[in-house]
Amino acid sequence: MAKRLDPKAKAKREKMIAAVAGLVLLGVLAFAIPMTMKQLKSQQAPAAAAAATPTTSTTTPTATASLASSGGTSTVALGQLGSLGRFDSKDPFAQQVNPHAVVVLVGKPPDGTGKSAGSEAPSASSSPPPPPPRVAAPPPTSAVITVNGGPPQKISVGQDFPLAPFDPLFHLASVGRGVARISIAGGSLSDGQTTVKVRKGHPLTLQNDADGTQYVLRLLWTGSGVPPPSVLPLAPSAGSPSATAPSAVTPPTGATVTTTASP
Repeated sequence: MAKRLDPKAKAKREKMIAAVAGLVLLGVLAFAIPMTMKQLKSQQAPAAAAAATPTTSTTTPTATASLASSGGTSTVALGQLGSLGRFDSKDPFAQQVNPHAVVVLVGKPPDGTGKSAGSEAPSASSSPPPPPPRVAAPPPTSAVITVNGGPPQKISVGQDFPLAPFDPLFHLASVGRGVARISIAGGSLSDGQTTVKVRKGHPLTLQNDADGTQYVLRLLWTGSGVPPPSVLPLAPSAGSPSATAPSAVTPPTGATVTTTASP
């Protein structure tokens, strides 16, 4: 036969269990609440100190101003601060020396020149020296001319050409830059003019009316100095074959020459 439970005894036992559990809970809370409050206070202390730092720095000028305006009479009580100053903070890891700074030595250098190292540096305001004046080139006084493909010859103003060993047929009347005036040596032009112009790079063809011989004149250079070797090569050495004479003969005295082609 099953044992019958007493309701009163069961209720009493449940009350005792609840009372013991309540005592245990109160003990746990009594131990945990102080520790929790202590941790909260320790976390709020740095935040309060950080918030108080700007307030101190902003109120410092006010305190200093009040002290400066007191007319020299100190009203600070014993045990209180009379003034409060603040130094600029420096980063201990930042470099305090400028590596690009220019060091100027003061005093006499070891070489005895009496000049310091800084005096050798050029002045920033100094300007470069002016360029030398250009010298105008002298006017041309001679020309290099070939006749009928013969060797080039340097002819001076007022000189007949071709030069020896060829017969002189023409006369160099005047010279300009890239141009020359030619007349007939011992003759005249059929058009009645005194001279005819020949330009550099433009050959001039003249014809003898007596026998129909043609002469082709080419102006290669005009100037006052020595022509470049590319225009007038050096004279051939002794024993070398001489150049052939132009295919022309000296016209008789008084013969006229006409211009058959001009540039």
